[in-house]
Amino acid sequence: MGDRRPRVLFVTNLATHYRAPLFERLADRLDAEFLLFSDGKEWFWSGQRPPVPPGLRVAQLPGFWVGRAARVTPGLPWELCRRRHVDVVVKCMNGRFALPATYLTCLALRLPFVLWTGMWLHPTTLFHRLSRPLVRWIYRRADAVVTYGPHVSAFVKAEGCPGENIFVSPQSVDNDLYGTPPTRAALHALAQELGVAGKRVLLAVGRFVPEKGLLGLLDAFSRVGRSDAALVLIGQGPLRQQIEERVAARRIEGVTLVAPVPAESVRTYYYLAHALVLPSVTTDRVREPWGLVVNEAMNAGVPVVATDAVGAAAGGLVVDRVTGLVVPERDEERMAAALRSILDDPAGAAAMGEAARRRVRAYTFDAAADGFVAAIHHALSRRRGARPS
Repeated sequence: MGDRRPRVLFVTNLATHYRAPLFERLADRLDAEFLLFSDGKEWFWSGQRPPVPPGLRVAQLPGFWVGRAARVTPGLPWELCRRRHVDVVVKCMNGRFALPATYLTCLALRLPFVLWTGMWLHPTTLFHRLSRPLVRWIYRRADAVVTYGPHVSAFVKAEGCPGENIFVSPQSVDNDLYGTPPTRAALHALAQELGVAGKRVLLAVGRFVPEKGLLGLLDAFSRVGRSDAALVLIGQGPLRQQIEERVAARRIEGVTLVAPVPAESVRTYYYLAHALVLPSVTTDRVREPWGLVVNEAMNAGVPVVATDAVGAAAGGLVVDRVTGLVVPERDEERMAAALRSILDDPAGAAAMGEAARRRVRAYTFDAAADGFVAAIHHALSRRRGARPS
C-alpha cells in the first residue's frame, strides 16, 4: 500500500452530532466514505435523520421498516459490490439487516471486515437469542473489533474474539465545548427559570425510556429527605406521562422536567448541577453501552452517580469514590444513600468533580480515531499475512 491512505468504507446508521467529530478525524487520516442505512426512526433515536456533516463523503441508502425494529436496505449488498475496491469495511453493531448483509457480502468479496461495538451484554429478546450464534461467529471471524471500552473488550473476548484482534476507541465528546464555563449571568438566569436558585441540583439527562431507570431514580430521590435538593430531568420519551404521574402520586417535591436542549445549552445545566445521575438498568434489549452525558458532565467538573449497568462505570471513567459513586442497579436505597452523600459532603463532591475533570480529558476524538486506525491496519496486516506466498 506504500504511503497511500487506506480506503475505508464505514457502514453505519447515522452521522449524529456526537459522532461527526470522530468521523471528520477519520476522514482526515483515511480515504474514508460513509454509507448510512438509517432514516432516524429507530426506537433509540428522535425520529429525525440528523444533517450530514459538511466535508464528509456520505451516501444515504433508501430502505423500509419491518415493524419498528428492522430497517431493510435492499441495495446495501450492491453498494458494497460497487465499492469492492476499498481496503477495509467497518460496520457498527446496529442493524438487524445491515450487519449480516454487510458481513456476508464482505465475506463473499473477501474484503477485510472490522466490527465496531458497544455491547457488553447480549440482549435476551427472542430475536437476539436466535441471532446470538451469528453474532458470535462475526466476533470470531472479524479481522478486528473496535470497542467502546475495556468492559466491551472483555465481553467480546469472552464471546470468542481473539484478544489481539480487539482495539479500544474511547467514547468522546467535545471536551473544549463542555469544559468552557458559562457566564455567571447565564447560570443565574437558568436557576431562576428552573426555580432552583439556592438549591443543590441533581441532574439526569437522557431519553425517558425504561432502560434509563428514571422511575427508580424518582423513588430514590423521594427518600433523600433534603428540602434544599432539586432533581432536574432533561429529556423526552414514552415514559414522560408515567414520570409525571409518579411525581404527583407520591408527592415528590423538587422535581423539574425539561424538554431536550441542544449541546450548547445543556452545558449550562451541567455547571448548575452538583452531580449528574445516570440510574440506568439492564433490560431484555439493552444495557447502557456508555453514556456520553458522563463525559459531558465531567468536563464541567461534576461528579457522577451511576449504576453498575452504565458502560462509563464498567469501562473505567466513573470510578467509585474517585470521580463519582457507583451503586448497584435497581437498588433505590443505595441510590438514595449515594445522592445523600453527594449533598451532605460538598467538599468531597467537589474533589470527585475535579478528579472527573482531569480523567475525562484523556477521552478525546483523536484517541478514538487512533483506535480505529490501529484496528484497520491490523485487519490489513492480517489479510496480507494470510495470503499465500
